Amino acid sequence: MALTKAMKQLLAVLGSKRQSKTSSLLPPLQPTLESQNLVPHPVRERETPSPDTKSAVPVPVNAPPKQVEEKKEFSEGGKGDSTIESLPTELQIAILEAVTEVRSLDALLRASPGCWRAFQGPRIKILKALLQHELRPSLLLEVRAVVEAKKIPRDGERDVSVRHFMTGYKESKASLRLASSGSASGEAPLSGVEIADEDVVEMANRELLIQSLTVDFCKDALRPVSASKRSAPIPRAHLEISEMEKHRIQRAMYRFEIFVALFADQDFGKLNRGQGVGEQEMADLYFGGEGMKAWEAEELACVRDWIVRVYRRVLQETRELIWEMNVESERQELRCFMQERKQLEARAEKQVLARHQYWEPEQCEALMMLGVPFLAKVLKAASTREKFELMKPHLIHSFMYAPTFLTKALEADPNSGPSLAHTQGHHRTPRVQFDGDIEDGPNAAWVRSKRSEREGQGQWFESRGEVWREWGYCLWDEERLKGWGCGEWNWRNGERRERGRWVCEEVVRRSGRVLPKWVWVVDGDE
Repeated sequence: MALTKAMKQLLAVLGSKRQSKTSSLLPPLQPTLESQNLVPHPVRERETPSPDTKSAVPVPVNAPPKQVEEKKEFSEGGKGDSTIESLPTELQIAILEAVTEVRSLDALLRASPGCWRAFQGPRIKILKALLQHELRPSLLLEVRAVVEAKKIPRDGERDVSVRHFMTGYKESKASLRLASSGSASGEAPLSGVEIADEDVVEMANRELLIQSLTVDFCKDALRPVSASKRSAPIPRAHLEISEMEKHRIQRAMYRFEIFVALFADQDFGKLNRGQGVGEQEMADLYFGGEGMKAWEAEELACVRDWIVRVYRRVLQETRELIWEMNVESERQELRCFMQERKQLEARAEKQVLARHQYWEPEQCEALMMLGVPFLAKVLKAASTREKFELMKPHLIHSFMYAPTFLTKALEADPNSGPSLAHTQGHHRTPRVQFDGDIEDGPNAAWVRSKRSEREGQGQWFESRGEVWREWGYCLWDEERLKGWGCGEWNWRNGERRERGRWVCEEVVRRSGRVLPKWVWVVDGDE
């Protein structure tokens, strides 16, 4: 009887907390710069957060979740023996092992101090089984690659280590793709992706963070098209995504994190920083060979464009604070050879204005190098001042600090294979085909955007596709694309309509002849 009541309480907890966003399950075994912003331990809040909020309240390292008054909600008639806390440790562990989602496990640990204590012993075993159950093998490989890439030492042998890592990473993806093609289900066996015990906690924290950012991405990409509806709340049903859509978005985010771990300039902003890796070398290492297919690179470009849009909005919001900071920086430099007078003030403002045209793109590039943990902090910041203080240490003060990063690498052409001209002139590759919403293939929108081109050209991050990437055109399933009017026979120039459907209406001409007319009807307008 006690176990039955406890299971009812567990369902109540998971139902109320399942959608809440969090930052971490456990303290990383080996804290890194990126993991310092993760919450070291779960904590129960006084109010249940809404699905769109992120809880990030740090607590002492060895402190379990606090007992709060809301515990009374989980007891029946005030009986102490009917709570989850009263169950034996063995049963609490059995409940933890039965959870199938990282978010649900995090919600349970935040709600139950007893389950948190029981979790400490078998946490590696539980988290490893949970990751293997929730993530597809190919995505599990990407999560593991992020953790491994961050371990590469930044020493004189880093270039060799990065090349060695990329060789192993590409071989692992090829082996996994071969294993999945030979299986009946089309997915690689879980045994094909081994997880080291020391990486499990960091991988679980990464997945928790990426799930939170996936919601933020969808809110931006799935917002209404028309300006009159932009301020209206997005219906919850429109934010529900399929497993394949979730897989594509998270795969692109993890690949962005791998790129950050390998090529972000850690000496950025220093006067004596090294030469760094050039855009062509980045493109050759990351996109060249069998590193990434054209449609996979375009998925990454969609995530890159979203991150840039986020930072542009934040830079616009904090422009007055940034302006004053930049002008003061110029004042300090000009005081070395100019007297304190009106000419100094005018000269300082003039120099800030002179570089303003190029400053924003370079600044977004610099902020991207901080990875998704910093992005999550910026999205979570409540005030303009808080956002400014977060970005202040990373703002560019001079052109000499301008970085070379993902944008330049996407614009470069990997030269690992034959030249583009050679491919066009000597080979006739088959037209791109859409084989359904599958894991190892492009979606319908990407295929239709390439109807007049050849897959062998390997084109991505094209300027004409910027308007398409604004709503993540290559990340959605065919059913959702049809709901936007992106059917094969009527899709033009990346246009996306409000969610609805085509309806055939009869039009009577003056001659009396009745002709059909197709009209796009937006959901809710009928």
